[in-house]
Amino acid sequence: MTIRILGSDERVVRVARISYARHDEEFPAERQLKLLRFLFSRKHLSPFEHCVIVREESKEEWAEKFFRHYRPNLLWYWSDGRSAISLRQLVEFPQLVEYYEDVLQERFPAVYDLLVGKEPSPDRMTRDDYTEGPSVSFPFGSVQLVAQTADAQKHDLDYFTFYVRAPIFLARQWMRHRFGAFNERSMRYVDPDQIFLPAAAEDFYGPESAKLKRGDYDALRRKASDYLRALYSVLDVLKELGVRREIARAYYPLGTMTEFFWTVPRLSLMNFLSLRMEAHAQVEMRLLATGVYRLISQRGEL
Repeated sequence: MTIRILGSDERVVRVARISYARHDEEFPAERQLKLLRFLFSRKHLSPFEHCVIVREESKEEWAEKFFRHYRPNLLWYWSDGRSAISLRQLVEFPQLVEYYEDVLQERFPAVYDLLVGKEPSPDRMTRDDYTEGPSVSFPFGSVQLVAQTADAQKHDLDYFTFYVRAPIFLARQWMRHRFGAFNERSMRYVDPDQIFLPAAAEDFYGPESAKLKRGDYDALRRKASDYLRALYSVLDVLKELGVRREIARAYYPLGTMTEFFWTVPRLSLMNFLSLRMEAHAQVEMRLLATGVYRLISQRGEL
């Protein structure tokens, strides 16, 4: 039986740390295990969605188990000879652990210990295979391919994890594609480090603004910069007055840069590409989607 794995014990922790923009920092195993215990005990489950087990089995084998444990919120997929389930589902439905005991002990030993009520050891944590993978960059963002389960046989349940950096107004378009897992930087904990402002006149103007003079660009950009500086001075005042960060963040503009992990099966990824690379998609969104396409096509995944 062929089994494909996405993620590790440390991947859960790394994805969770993106809330604090500290996902790319190295931490001692003891601190990582402490956060893993916290996520597990408090049922903060979204980071577990970025770890996926894909294995070959017949529809009959999968269906017998699926319907034996069926719940409306059980997300356990099957397509063309393969099933896929995320660690989140195993945390939510511990009765399913028996079907994945061997792979959990080998690839997710710390999570496995938590699932069966044991005290995990830092020495048993599997390290994250997150590396500085291939990436593409634009003036308004970047996309990095973090990991994948895909091989030479293209399959609907091949899974991919991407790290994306983009302005909020593009991230919200991205997250309209709900059949996938997202974990994002939180402005509750981290101040923004950059605001997107078009650097060239052609990025500001479109066909509907043909009547505007191109010479107006410098004045327009100055006004936009002045507006952002005034806005941030208000934010500084709010913080000085003790306004809670989760309230103050409501005043950040949609051009504020954010970052997130996105884990998605090929089936949903292809739908995303077909819509976001289409000619009527926003230019910046279309370029980021094209970047995703380039990353997986360069590796022979399309």
